[in-house]
Amino acid sequence: MMVEVEKDMKKNDLTKVIGISFLVFVVLSWIIKAGSYSSGVFTAGELSPVGIYDIVKIVLGIFGNYTIYGIIFLLIGALYGVMNKTGVYSDMIKKFTKHSKGSEKRFLVLSIVLFAILGSISGFNIALFIIVPFFVAVIMSLGYDKLTALLATVGSIIVGNIGSTYGFEISGYLNLYYGLKVHGDIITKVIFLAILILITILFVTQHAKLQKVAAPKKKATKKAKKDTKEEKPIAAAKLDIPLYEVVENKKKKSVVPLAIVLVLTFVVLIVGLYNFKYAFNIDLFEDLYTSVTTFKVADFPIFQYLMGSMNPFGAWNLGEIGFVLVVACFLIGWLYSLKMKDILGAMKDGMKEMVWVAVIAIIANIIMYLVLPSSSTGMHSNIYITMSDFILGLTKGFNWLTAGLSAFLGSFFYNDFKYLIDATSATMATMNTNAATYPALALLYQAIHGIVMLVAPVSLMLMAGLAYLKVSFKEWFLYIWKFLLQLLIITVLVLAIVLAFV
Repeated sequence: MMVEVEKDMKKNDLTKVIGISFLVFVVLSWIIKAGSYSSGVFTAGELSPVGIYDIVKIVLGIFGNYTIYGIIFLLIGALYGVMNKTGVYSDMIKKFTKHSKGSEKRFLVLSIVLFAILGSISGFNIALFIIVPFFVAVIMSLGYDKLTALLATVGSIIVGNIGSTYGFEISGYLNLYYGLKVHGDIITKVIFLAILILITILFVTQHAKLQKVAAPKKKATKKAKKDTKEEKPIAAAKLDIPLYEVVENKKKKSVVPLAIVLVLTFVVLIVGLYNFKYAFNIDLFEDLYTSVTTFKVADFPIFQYLMGSMNPFGAWNLGEIGFVLVVACFLIGWLYSLKMKDILGAMKDGMKEMVWVAVIAIIANIIMYLVLPSSSTGMHSNIYITMSDFILGLTKGFNWLTAGLSAFLGSFFYNDFKYLIDATSATMATMNTNAATYPALALLYQAIHGIVMLVAPVSLMLMAGLAYLKVSFKEWFLYIWKFLLQLLIITVLVLAIVLAFV
């Protein structure tokens, strides 16, 4: 396993960009004093430089606090390891690929729209990653390059975050902190999301590189070899698609059970993670949970003990994601008559492919770990607060440009959106007393944060996606920077229009 990790490090050394980001923070900690806000009033603190001992402590700390993220990515690998072991997952990919031949761009559009909408209404990105390997396998089997596959899946999830509509992890926190209504300005949000999706589709389809893909285990004919010197057919088995093996289904097993389990696993997780009570005031799942857990047989709460500490639907977290993934692995293995040792072996093989992804997902949180609120006081006190106060103080009173710059800077510190809002919302509300502009302010923050998450070295989803597809950060930046400018321009235009009607 360690050998595989070392190979991935050589091919795609993402630790360099994360390490550089961390070193910049360390240097700044020796120069800039930590600051804090209380009721919108800034208070300068003392220097809190990161020392040599602290560096080791911080590394240990992020693995202690964020290992759960790595475990989820390992379990995603385990799931696909078992799916490959069945021998029918390859058939599923081939069927989708065959059906999309001749209309390859249509599948790209489908992927972008699906992931963007899911990213907009759910916001729980790590759960959406569960179906990323499937879509990547189809996209790359069609002959598209890794950059195209990355933006059409992981990138599209983040685009959905930029245009968040009902995602509690983004829109939910904005509504809570700024006192906005759940369904307020939903038409504006939907239009903004639609524009973002359209821009993404245009960019991806215009920059997509389609190569000819030969059918697996079949030699190309002489005629095919002479078609063109630039476009040589690539064997599907040699496309280097992560978590996908071209396997011959010798026993001709049906793909239906696998497809059903995969879809049900994803749907159950999305439903379990979505906060229906907040979004639509639906208490159904909580009431059902209460009824089940309070049911007793001879004064014995059998279901409560069997379920343990599992949360009700709508309140699930990373623990429940891991549980469902493990259940899915064994259920698929049972449906396809795999022996226990084969299931465990397949899970191990899948996990091995995701070790480096898991490591990157953990260490991408290194800066956020340093700026989170104190566990003892619950208050934010860090160098970002001081830097933000300086930026906001460049103009007299509230200014949209400085507010955007503050959000932009903060996004490099907080890859979890709710902490950025927690650190800045009180100050923004104090400086900007015009409550009518709060929907625009919310839109500004979610858009800026999402745009930064498409390029920041501390973006968990981006870095996990880069590690998964073995794409270098430099290669990604050169590919994406024009797209980022387009997103920024559209955001500014939409904000201008929204504010014009305030």
